[in-house]
Amino acid sequence: MSDESPTRTSDVPTAPASPADAGRFASGSVLAGRYRIVALLGKGGMGEVYRADDLKLGQTVALKFLPVALGADPARLSRFLNEVRLARQVTHPNVCRVHDIGDTDGLHFISMEYVDGEDLASLLRRIGRLPKEKAAEIARQICAGLGAAHERGVLHRDLKPANVMIDGQGRARLTDFGLAVAPGEDATREIAGTPAYMAPEQFDGRGASERSDLYALGLVLYELFTGKRAFEGNSATEMARLHRETEPPEPSSVVRDLDPAVEHAILRCLAKHAAKRPSSAASVAAELAGGDPLAAVKAAGETPAPELVAAAGATGTLKPAVALGLLAFVLVGLPGAMAVAERLTLLRQVPLEMPPDVLRFRAREMLASFNVPAGEYAASGFVYDEPLLEWVSRRGSLPAHTPIVRLWYRPGFAPIPQPLFGRISQDEPPLTTPGQVVLWLDTAGRLAELRSLPSTSDPGKDLEWNGVLAAAGFDPARVQPAEPSLLPPGFADRRAAWTGRHPVLDVDVRIETAAHRGRLVSFRVLGPWAPAREETALFAAARLGERAFLMLFFVTLATGLLLALRNLRLGRGDRRGALRLALFAFFARLGAWLLQNRPSALFEEQSLLVAVLARCLYSAAFLWLLYMAIEPPVRRRWPEALISWQRLLGGRWRDARVGRDVLMGVACAIVMGYAWAVGRLLPGLWGEGTVPVVADGMLAGVRPTVAYILLTAVSSISGCLFVTVLLLLARAVFRHVAIAAGVVLLVLTAVLMIGKGGRHASEALGAVVAMTLLLFVMSRFGLLSVVVTSFVLGGGTLAIPATLHFSAWYGQAALIWILVMGGLAAFGAYTSLGGKPLLRSWD
Repeated sequence: MSDESPTRTSDVPTAPASPADAGRFASGSVLAGRYRIVALLGKGGMGEVYRADDLKLGQTVALKFLPVALGADPARLSRFLNEVRLARQVTHPNVCRVHDIGDTDGLHFISMEYVDGEDLASLLRRIGRLPKEKAAEIARQICAGLGAAHERGVLHRDLKPANVMIDGQGRARLTDFGLAVAPGEDATREIAGTPAYMAPEQFDGRGASERSDLYALGLVLYELFTGKRAFEGNSATEMARLHRETEPPEPSSVVRDLDPAVEHAILRCLAKHAAKRPSSAASVAAELAGGDPLAAVKAAGETPAPELVAAAGATGTLKPAVALGLLAFVLVGLPGAMAVAERLTLLRQVPLEMPPDVLRFRAREMLASFNVPAGEYAASGFVYDEPLLEWVSRRGSLPAHTPIVRLWYRPGFAPIPQPLFGRISQDEPPLTTPGQVVLWLDTAGRLAELRSLPSTSDPGKDLEWNGVLAAAGFDPARVQPAEPSLLPPGFADRRAAWTGRHPVLDVDVRIETAAHRGRLVSFRVLGPWAPAREETALFAAARLGERAFLMLFFVTLATGLLLALRNLRLGRGDRRGALRLALFAFFARLGAWLLQNRPSALFEEQSLLVAVLARCLYSAAFLWLLYMAIEPPVRRRWPEALISWQRLLGGRWRDARVGRDVLMGVACAIVMGYAWAVGRLLPGLWGEGTVPVVADGMLAGVRPTVAYILLTAVSSISGCLFVTVLLLLARAVFRHVAIAAGVVLLVLTAVLMIGKGGRHASEALGAVVAMTLLLFVMSRFGLLSVVVTSFVLGGGTLAIPATLHFSAWYGQAALIWILVMGGLAAFGAYTSLGGKPLLRSWD
């Protein structure tokens, strides 16, 4: 530990020393066959510093030597070498650049950038203090340099005015990382530094941290703005006592015209407890008066650090009248959105009278009657028959109990493995193992369809076709036998077919069945909406849409992977934020699985545990990859879009700007929900059938609803990041943000409409309007608002089983989602006030 007096010479590149202070090497000496000595710059606790000419590179450098006595000390030599290793990682305009390391005649030295200027300590001794505008500029530059070091994981541990150079252009440059260590390497708890600028925890031997550097930063800023040291002591012991026990005089008591924001920033840095200091140098820079640090970094063509982004921008505090007005809009708009959604969904036209538990019990009974063993495990969910839906919609109103909404049921003797891409569904994973079966029931409990693969363990007895027909709602006496024409999904030793009238729709239909050794393996009802051949125009469009989406997905994924690898190689990216997102995705996926399934199954089946964890890890890795791909370029080009997002990731969830952007996200989602509803209703104005929608994600009770909400939160984040990767890719090709946004809009709309068979131009227009609104929300309020908007739209508003009749069995899901959306809006409104009293002031 070294002390520093006002007469101590700095260890940094500075102006040449006087002839009386001649060093070990004479002017003109050539060292290591490469460096020609020009003059001695200074002497200090870490050795001599010379100005020299690098004959190999043809530029002026500074050479810093370790004294002979210290060079013989392995610990000090290790520190000297550590300086090179760490300091070379930091490249920033406000940090003195380190070039190389060498030795001559047993003496080690570092070659570094030569700064032609004066150190801040000498400057302050000469002029007293800087004008407040220049002081604020220098202060922000010191913060930028220190923040760049911290972003690379480098601590300075000896920040002081003597280690801040002011070059010929008046720019601050941090130097002398001779005591620097990386976090976690300070295992010896060695007390190192300059006592006048050490934090209390350093005196106690508790090691250094980023906030120890921030304490030293506060002392430097105190001296910079006042011209005086915060603490004056005659010894290291006295300095330790002052730093531990004494508060410095308030800077405004030394300088009367000091900006209160500057004083507040300085005093926050000088908090005795490290936890009470600012979280980063960027947050200190954001508090300093005299300009917008984020704008300054952008103007310089640099990428702001995540901490600087989080600390930048306005507080985002809303006036009470605005916050309450937006909250009222949400709370009034929610019932209206639910009423519109109920008008557009099938719930009013196709009542869901039987709860899922009843339908599942009915499915197990039915399978037993078809000689199909069910097992103790099962997966199920709701879907709707889209070809039938379109056909019926074009004919007018739906007859009661039209079998459009279906419950699919997949039993098994072991847990069904979850696909890596997507969730368990009626088609995923596909039927590949003998004995597997998928059964569909309509909402009245009638058999709608069955597909199964035959097995060698099939019972080998007769199957009564009349029982199968009766389970589907057909009267066996009113159907006529026909020649079978539809091949079952697997081998069958018996096939049968009939024609007759549909029991609900009153149209002619064809019934195709097949069995293997008395086990039903296929059942289908074919009407005018579903020809016998599988490749209908609708199926072809759906498959084309799936292929287009997969192509888009893999192109985006490959682009994201390349961007993420490049950012990792260059040391870019908010790794802490990416890790937090990945952990959220992992535990959200795991929690959703536990809510949807029997938790004990994880421990009963080791393969299932591995599969579930693999799925969760995949989701976490996918989100991590996307975030590492988009965060650095977005932070460089549009940092304002990440302000509230970075604050939330940093744990500042009660920040006013976070609350404002959450509230705006919910409000925008309701607006977009109404716009979407208008798009769905427009075809009816010119006589085309309006295709109702049904939400199948939350038609299975409270636990699946909560699981659906967790999954929607993850998919909303990944979806927004996915679109951002697309936008970055388009911008790289077309070089213009507006053109790139237009291309992304067209591509996403085209993929959506191809998958839907291109039903109505109004739907395409609605999709374009929705994406345009999302881009507007992104540009105006940022990523957090877009994620909230996507979350509310993706899981609620018009995607839930909308109803205001909460007594219905599916009303719990609607109520839960209303509470979630209302809670989000209330949280946003309250937090956006920033602690303001709600009813005291309205101006």
